[in-house]
Amino acid sequence: MPITHSVDHLKKLHQEAMRFFEAELSMIQAVLPKITDDRVAKTATLLLSSGHTGTALLMLTEQTDSFSGEIVMLARSFMEKLTNFCYANICDEKEYRAFILHPIYKQYHNAGTPVIGDDPQLWKENYEAAKKKQEDLKKIGIVQEALTIFSETKGSMNWTKKKMWERIEAIQKWGKLLDPFFTISKYEYYADAISPPSSYSF
Repeated sequence: MPITHSVDHLKKLHQEAMRFFEAELSMIQAVLPKITDDRVAKTATLLLSSGHTGTALLMLTEQTDSFSGEIVMLARSFMEKLTNFCYANICDEKEYRAFILHPIYKQYHNAGTPVIGDDPQLWKENYEAAKKKQEDLKKIGIVQEALTIFSETKGSMNWTKKKMWERIEAIQKWGKLLDPFFTISKYEYYADAISPPSSYSF
C-alpha cells in the first residue's frame, strides 16, 4: 500500500529540510577560517563558492511552486563544486598541480582576447596589444609550466581530464566520506542511473 502524505505534512518536511540545509551551509562558513592545511586552503575557493551556490539554492527552494528546473541546475553546480573540492584534495600531485595552474593558463588565454570596442580603427591596435601581453606572460616560468600542462592554442581545457563519475569513484575509493552523498550526485544530477559509465559525456 503506497504511503501518502497530506500537503501540510509535505510542507513541514520541506521546511525542515531547508533548515537542515541552511545549518550545513553555516558549517561551511564556520570552517573556512579554521583551515590550516596548505593544500586544503588552496582549494578552499571551491568550498566558498559552493556555499554561495548553496545559499542561492536555498533562496529558490522557498518558492515551491516554481523554479524547479533552476533548482536542479543549481543543485548540480553545488554538488560539482563540492566534488571538485574533495577530489582536488585527494588526487595525485600531478592532478593537483594542474588544478593550481589552471587559472594561470586561463588568464594567459584571456589576456590574448582583444577588447573589440565600438571603433573599428582601434581593433588592430587592441589585437596587437593583447598578443603583446600574451608574449610578455609567456616569459614567466609558471606561465610556461601551465601552458606545458594544458595548451598554448586551446583556451577551454578543463583542469582535469577525469570525468565527473571518475572523480566521484576516486573519492569513494579513498574513503572517509559518506558514499551515498556522492552516489546520489552521480545518479541524480549527472546521468541516468541505468546508463553505464562509458556513456557519460560530461
